[in-house]
Amino acid sequence: MLSAQPRPPAPARGLTLIEMVVVLTLLALLAAIALPSWQQQLQRGRRGDAIAALARIELAQQDWRSRHAQFAQTLAADGLALPALSPAGHYRVAIATDGPDPASGYRAVAQAIGAQQCDSACLWMAIELSQGELRPRSGPDPRLGNAAAENRDCWRP
Repeated sequence: MLSAQPRPPAPARGLTLIEMVVVLTLLALLAAIALPSWQQQLQRGRRGDAIAALARIELAQQDWRSRHAQFAQTLAADGLALPALSPAGHYRVAIATDGPDPASGYRAVAQAIGAQQCDSACLWMAIELSQGELRPRSGPDPRLGNAAAENRDCWRP
């Protein structure tokens, strides 16, 4: 005859509360380290939107100048007939009225809007044609005062 012996209790499975807290803490720490870098890469990638919009203005200005005595002073229908937003909508673009003499040059500016406003060093980007030389410029404000190294960083896709 077999005797009925009680079965030993099954080992506990799963995570304890302490183990779960440790795992969540590690995940939060990794996220806190990675998030700023990820956001910085997003901002850098969005700068390509401003570069594309300014390149489109540059081409339209060259086309306009081939048919008129001076460069266009507006993006509106009586000028270049281009939209006032960059293709992806991260920048507001315009022709600056305080730029070079319209007979010999122009300044096109792109101002970051929306989420891109956190990109403080490259908040403003511009191209300026003056005396036959096209210069890319950038800065944290409309004065476009970035030094050469910062300016290169803003224009690097």
